[in-house]
Amino acid sequence: MDYDDYCDNCEPMDEFSKSLNLLVTEEVKSRIKETVDELESLRHEYDLQSAELNKIRNEIRVIKKSCELEVKHAVKVAQREYWFDCAVGDKVYILDRTIKNVKCEKCGNTRKVSVVVDSVEVKAECPICGTYEKQRKMSLTEYSIIERTVSRLQIELTSNHKWIKLWDKECDREYSLEYNKIFKTREECQVAYDEAVASIEGD
Repeated sequence: MDYDDYCDNCEPMDEFSKSLNLLVTEEVKSRIKETVDELESLRHEYDLQSAELNKIRNEIRVIKKSCELEVKHAVKVAQREYWFDCAVGDKVYILDRTIKNVKCEKCGNTRKVSVVVDSVEVKAECPICGTYEKQRKMSLTEYSIIERTVSRLQIELTSNHKWIKLWDKECDREYSLEYNKIFKTREECQVAYDEAVASIEGD
């Protein structure tokens, strides 16, 4: 077989190969396009879901913050009802009382003095401060108005009194007071202060 005969015999196969190659190429292009379209659709869906998720997250944040504020408000309302109109975070005015003991010149506050009875030295009650009543008369009571911010509260109820323990973290001090010694305004506390000072002067 010469070269021309060989080429004639190969031409149909070449045409078939070209057709087959064209079909494969078109199929690959079609598959690639479908894949790209599917990926684009998925990306678009992802963007939509991401936007929806962010919207839901923002709504949750708003609801959470609103709930936290409502809870704080409810806690304060409950505290005010339970703590006699006093809650954590409130600025209050306290009628503070300080008792100072005056040094006894007779015994130096030992409450005892030395006396001689039948030539024997014994200890006897100091005539100036030997009893509780005498000590009370010697003590000086001072009242003052103190402004504080409530950091923590604790209540103690007895048969006769209602005590409130109030902490102020700024000055790191605890106040143990009867509930009627804590006031919402300086004016109210001033009235109580004036009455307390008048009662001392009356004694």
